[in-house]
Amino acid sequence: MEYDDIFQYIGETGLYQVYIFVLLGLPSYFSGIMNLTPNFVNYVQEHWCYVKRLENYPHDWQKYVAVPYVNGDGGNYDSCKVYDIEYDNLTDQDIVQWNRSLVEAAGTPTRDCDAWVYDQSEFVSTIVSDVRKISLLNIQMMHKMIKNSTIFLSCTRK
Repeated sequence: MEYDDIFQYIGETGLYQVYIFVLLGLPSYFSGIMNLTPNFVNYVQEHWCYVKRLENYPHDWQKYVAVPYVNGDGGNYDSCKVYDIEYDNLTDQDIVQWNRSLVEAAGTPTRDCDAWVYDQSEFVSTIVSDVRKISLLNIQMMHKMIKNSTIFLSCTRK
């Protein structure tokens, strides 16, 4: 018996085959979407502390003036700390002629952020940027919660 003969015997595409295809294919489609979605919605945008006085300056200058480096290494900006300075007392001339090395040499204290500015060059909005109250620990906890809830939902759907 040939392969084509089997289809003539059992019948070609009919209502039953379409029903089985939808019944088995639809859950697989949504499972794939659920597995790929966290890559986009959980993306952690580059962010730094929001300083109202600096909002009209370019992002690079905002970070240069207000945000300390991580561990003082001079490479990466800290995303959850800002220099504890009264920025409202600074003139535009002070900001434009800012000398970061003097601030670092003086051992200027830092404080935690109240609000953040997000780099929107790749994504305009993600879960992380919408929450607005983040720190590295909260991000890790959020990933674990979403992963656990996704696993729980996929187990209860069967």
